[in-house]
Amino acid sequence: MYRKAVFSLVAVVSLSAPLSAAAHSTLRGEVTSESPVRFQDLSIELQSPAGIPERTVLSMDGKFEFREVEMGQYRLRVVTLHGDSIREEYINVSSGYETLTIRLRGNESSTPSQGVVSARRLSHKPNKQAVKEYREATKAAGKGDRSNARAHLERSVAIDPEYFEAQYSLGGERIMAGDPNGAMEAYDKALEIDPSSAPALVSRGIVLLHLHKTEEAEETARKALQLGAEDNVPAHYVLGLSMAARGKNLAEALEHLKISAPRFAHARQAAVLVEQHLAKQSFR
Repeated sequence: MYRKAVFSLVAVVSLSAPLSAAAHSTLRGEVTSESPVRFQDLSIELQSPAGIPERTVLSMDGKFEFREVEMGQYRLRVVTLHGDSIREEYINVSSGYETLTIRLRGNESSTPSQGVVSARRLSHKPNKQAVKEYREATKAAGKGDRSNARAHLERSVAIDPEYFEAQYSLGGERIMAGDPNGAMEAYDKALEIDPSSAPALVSRGIVLLHLHKTEEAEETARKALQLGAEDNVPAHYVLGLSMAARGKNLAEALEHLKISAPRFAHARQAAVLVEQHLAKQSFR
């Protein structure tokens, strides 16, 4: 009975729809900088509750907008054309219209935070036409035009298969279009280019959950956490839910579910099921 209930939660882990019903908001904002910066060369990445980031390009004056944003907590990053993060913070989106200002300090405007990036990805210079298609994709995604965004990304990776950011973003667009196998193909290619990308690992793990490949999802989530991303809430979510579904190491599964519970409704539900199951076992 317990495993049937947990698997019913795993069954609805689909990134083509929100993980829980909630109100939506329009998120508007602007990026300011202490030093000169070409805002049009930057994008804003919003890590959605489903774990797949959405991006929109900045206008020349640093403004941006996301439409139909589900209420909740998000990780927001300012990223370069190559996907390097130069600013990161967590925000809370509530109902109505949200407006925020992201201030870049002088060193952030000029020195991206590379983190752990593979030499292959670091040395690759994306084809200019592929970058153009990628930028068109981010514009389309920012307007909610998923079909056009996916088409631009398909063209981008066809031009330059080594373009990590395009492969990674294509994975997100494919899963939202109901193509988990296509998403897996894109994520696998992205991870071939950069095996140290924790976001790509987590996104791959969520697709594996969607496909009910819970053992592989667990392995993928553990890899993401081993990269030093202990605060990666989606990774804890994937790990906890995949372990709970398999019915193994439930005490550890519960720890990961509790970490991700404030952000994921399914983690909260799974945590309750695991706690009830453990309580029953203790009375036997």
